[in-house]
Amino acid sequence: MIPTAVLAQLNVLSGALIPIVIVVLGVGAFLLIWMVLSRYTKVGPNDVLIVSGRKHRFVDPDGTVRTRGFRIVKGGGTFVYPIVEKVDILSLELLTIDVQTPEVYTSKGVPVKVDGVAQIKVKGDDISIATAAEQFLSKGTDDIKNIAMQTLEGHLRAILGTMTVEEIYQNRDAFASKVQEVAAGDMANMGLGIVSFTIRDIRDTQGYLDALGKPRIAQVKRDAQIAQADDQVLASHSGRAGGQVPGRFENRRGAARFSIERRKLSGHGEPEESRGRPRV
Repeated sequence: MIPTAVLAQLNVLSGALIPIVIVVLGVGAFLLIWMVLSRYTKVGPNDVLIVSGRKHRFVDPDGTVRTRGFRIVKGGGTFVYPIVEKVDILSLELLTIDVQTPEVYTSKGVPVKVDGVAQIKVKGDDISIATAAEQFLSKGTDDIKNIAMQTLEGHLRAILGTMTVEEIYQNRDAFASKVQEVAAGDMANMGLGIVSFTIRDIRDTQGYLDALGKPRIAQVKRDAQIAQADDQVLASHSGRAGGQVPGRFENRRGAARFSIERRKLSGHGEPEESRGRPRV
């Protein structure tokens, strides 16, 4: 039999250990909950989680089941297992790129410089995200923009060499659409998509573009001078005739203005009045 004194000592020890055990269990439970919560990672709709470290099955668009060493979580959260998994974040946000070319010779040998603005982003489908993760996961935003800029500049220079200055200047939207269409394939191979591409400026150092606009400017000035001269002549004769304009001047005035407007709409030719107006 256990002596009474020993039992008393055991009761005292057990009474002292119970609080300690409760504290240890509480601290352990707190640490466990904290670890679980800290390993639960969340992202917004503008980011993607790339969780790597364990094999994960996925289904291709053709229905084939494959295995890869990472999983993709878009716009949500997931538990990342400690030690065996790590997590990286890939941004889906829009990136703005300034595309500038050095002097490039067009199809007719005229050197021009073209500046454009492109909006790009990582495409939202799983294949594009996986492709972008393989190529850009360890790179920063500036690195991604630089790679995309070089790709767009290369296609821009290639297309400039197949067009004339007139085609580029008069059809900027068509030119920009062609660049976007041609570059889309290479960008898709990197998991990137071109949201928009616009031409901001076209210039040359030889004065070619200025020369293109001079004939039109001269024609507009001639038309304005002709109209002003007609108004002055009609006003003069109207004053002499007591406020009435002779019919022959009114008819010629209407015919002259009709001819000017018709040639403006047609976009070519020179007004007949500018080649030789009859003197009044």
